[in-house]
Amino acid sequence: ARRGGRIGVDLETVSKRHPGFAAEWFTEGEQNRFGSDDRLMTTAWACKESVLKVLGVGMAIHPRDIEVLNLKQGGAEVFLHNEAGRIFADLGGGNLEFEIVSTEERVLVMARLAA
Repeated sequence: ARRGGRIGVDLETVSKRHPGFAAEWFTEGEQNRFGSDDRLMTTAWACKESVLKVLGVGMAIHPRDIEVLNLKQGGAEVFLHNEAGRIFADLGGGNLEFEIVSTEERVLVMARLAA
């Protein structure tokens, strides 16, 4: 819980995923940026899941509406397309921040949206 904003958290186990997973859930750009690296792909997926949660929609919108542009030390940069962008705007927009913590086996992503 957080006062004065919204939060979404996702925890994923780093694993090799079927190529169809990337084709179904990631944009072509994301597949080019992260598709050959299991850790990056898992981290990008956790970012998408955390944004879906911070928006309060779960899987009601397609995860491709959240495009992970960049994964940087401890954070991420995303672009919200289509329905995700509209919901974000309806929530007042603002600063969407990420905190990424990873171990050898797991990735934890927390997305925060200021009120």
